[in-house]
Amino acid sequence: MRLRTALTVLLAMVATPALAQRQPDDKPQAPPIVRTLSGVWELAGQGGARSCRLTLTPNIVPHGYVLGAPPTCRQALPVLGGATTWSYNPDGTISLRDPAGVSVLDLRRNPEGPTFLAKAGADDLVLSPISGQPPPATTQRRGARPVQQTTEERAQSVAAALTNQPIAEDLPPLQPAALVGLYGVAREKNRPICSIELSERPAARRGQYVAILSGGCLDSGLKVFDPIGWRTERGRLILVARKGHEQSFAPAKDGVFEKNPPSGAQLYLRKQ
Repeated sequence: MRLRTALTVLLAMVATPALAQRQPDDKPQAPPIVRTLSGVWELAGQGGARSCRLTLTPNIVPHGYVLGAPPTCRQALPVLGGATTWSYNPDGTISLRDPAGVSVLDLRRNPEGPTFLAKAGADDLVLSPISGQPPPATTQRRGARPVQQTTEERAQSVAAALTNQPIAEDLPPLQPAALVGLYGVAREKNRPICSIELSERPAARRGQYVAILSGGCLDSGLKVFDPIGWRTERGRLILVARKGHEQSFAPAKDGVFEKNPPSGAQLYLRKQ
């Protein structure tokens, strides 16, 4: 009995680390630019007479990231409507979105500073960084709690991040009906490793359609991403993962869509 108990304990000690290594960490992470932009921002109208403070978080949800906006914000600036999420778009704009993912306010980058600008009726709105944490790359040691930045430090880090972040070119609109079909998915052009169907069947989330990844796909990255939906926005094809995060693709030559803006390993979609 003692020998059997000892063997059981020994096997548990050996097997547990191996099992942990086989379990992939598939929790999606916001890209560096989103983490840098995350923090408290002030959205102000003309002359600052009407303003409110918004919290941009890096917490991934369908259609973007969680937006914190107190009720007083919606009273001061009704244009916010039911905005609950935000996104940083390939064209360098920040969109505040309602629960269905529809943008209620698009703010464009100010070339003269770390702010974003928008027009809402007769109002000129300015979104300015107030406070936040240093960018992830500046954290001194793993697990250390970053020190809150001053407003000036915050503005400098945001300005630096935006300067180094390329802005994708404007693209002509895409018609969803023309995109329906089966696509080969490749890491290298013309060498498909999987297939994905962009169907015309509406998804549960408004404005999206059902996407189906082939059951025989062997690419671990795609399987972790697990696309279940798709939509179009600003001339780009957007694949939507089961956990809500998104990846955009821009039309390239020869009918190919390529991951854009590029990040990590490249990915191509070609209609079959």
